[in-house]
Amino acid sequence: MIGSKCLCACFLLCLPVIAAGGEAGETAYAPIPGGCGVVRTLRIERQDIFAPEEPYARTFYARFANGLHIVTRESVIRRGLRFSEGDRICQGDLDAAVRRLRSYPFLHAAIDVTAEADGDSVDLTIRTRDTWTTRPAFEFRAEGGLFRWSAALEEWNVLGTGKGVGLVVGHDDLDHYFGGWVRDSQLLGTEMRLLAASFGGGEVEAHQLVLVRHFERAVTPWGLRVEGLYRDAAMIDRRGGLDGPEWRVEEWLLSAAGGPRVAGSERTALRLKPAVYLKSERYARPTSGGVYPGADLARREIRALGAEVDLMCERYSQRSGINSFHRREDFNLGTDLRLRLGYSPRAAGALEDGFFFWLRLWQGLPMGPRQFLWATISAMGLVASGEVGDCRSLAAVRYYHNLSDRHTLALRLQGRWGVGLPPQRVFTLGAESGLRGFEAFRFWGERALLCNLEERGVLVGNLFGLVTLGLTGFVDTGLIWRAGHHEQARPRVGAGVGLRLLGSRTQGSLVTRVDIGYPILGGAADRGLVLSVASGQVF
Repeated sequence: MIGSKCLCACFLLCLPVIAAGGEAGETAYAPIPGGCGVVRTLRIERQDIFAPEEPYARTFYARFANGLHIVTRESVIRRGLRFSEGDRICQGDLDAAVRRLRSYPFLHAAIDVTAEADGDSVDLTIRTRDTWTTRPAFEFRAEGGLFRWSAALEEWNVLGTGKGVGLVVGHDDLDHYFGGWVRDSQLLGTEMRLLAASFGGGEVEAHQLVLVRHFERAVTPWGLRVEGLYRDAAMIDRRGGLDGPEWRVEEWLLSAAGGPRVAGSERTALRLKPAVYLKSERYARPTSGGVYPGADLARREIRALGAEVDLMCERYSQRSGINSFHRREDFNLGTDLRLRLGYSPRAAGALEDGFFFWLRLWQGLPMGPRQFLWATISAMGLVASGEVGDCRSLAAVRYYHNLSDRHTLALRLQGRWGVGLPPQRVFTLGAESGLRGFEAFRFWGERALLCNLEERGVLVGNLFGLVTLGLTGFVDTGLIWRAGHHEQARPRVGAGVGLRLLGSRTQGSLVTRVDIGYPILGGAADRGLVLSVASGQVF
């Protein structure tokens, strides 16, 4: 739906850094000699989409792209660095600055840094390259019978200022919509980031506002995240599959948490943030058509005031060949634990007195220069009258192994567990959730297990300086069942191949995937190949 489109102390382990290439602290540029120093000179070298020395720089499309594009202003790069001449910085400050620049959608991931020392002084040269940011974009998603599309005119770097705007028309699960969005990575020249979007049309109305100041590092002094959402639209009851009944839903959300770092060291942090989570969902029963014989979709009213506690151990690692072929990506292979607790009373509009909880844990495990694990645990729910309800929890482990410079083995094991779920929050399995040999939303329940295995290979790198092509072979296995009905836990297995396309002039891991899956076990006899076209890796 539109809302998701417009837009995852005992564990504080501080895993040791392995002194091998690819581990935490690895850089793709010359480090600061001596580790720290005072910035004597800071030189910013900005390159257009195609640099003059590149093999394809003199092609007609390269000259056309560079001629139309406005290079990012130097002031935007300097604000992203967050240090200037006369400041004393250490290697961690420089590493964080490069990660920050990589996160900007208008800059390419390839950022080069040269550091020369003279005593306690450092001369820095930062070289960046822009991505193609003026995009007439068309997105088409077809996943096991689920079709969505959108057409947009986007500019992610208006006049080189780092600000983005877009106009969009499209069709979601049920209806056409139109609207627009604005994005600012340096709101009013500060460290705040803004996303605002508004959509309407047909029977859809949706508005979203997100304001964030990230805790990018353990030493970041304070952070903030505020999110507001309103949506009035139709929703399909997924217990009925793709053709389930349509329910009208009106929902709004206000979530905010912000506060200071209260303790820690250079790589560890304890943070305490007052938090609020206000949520409302109201469903109107369909007036016509068949209705699934189960319970009606449930009204949900949460009014939780409380606090969020964060624990972090910083172990950043640069890896390539994970999601975006040869490009470097930043992973925190340390610990990030966030726990939010709040009280939600009936007197404030909640359905019943109770405690609201939200938990998320990320834990990395480096296993050498070519392998690592990344584990995730998350849960959200309510505790009322001594019982847990409306709870969705997830535990997942991802394993990545660079077999060679052109091949990566990727494995995901995932389990989902629901307690007292309302009908609209049950889990589903199908093409849209990682079981690519089956129709979208084919199976549903309160318990689910999923295993995905992929071998990702590069076919052609940087073809004509525009795109890298990859080929993926995959096997997906899943089980799902309703609480108390273990007999439904039958294995479903699918396998297939997929094509991956990554633009050489786009930012980050913007991968387009085309997968063809086939049900090997647990599918209907009359089902054949299932096509999935979407953006991003499955995991």
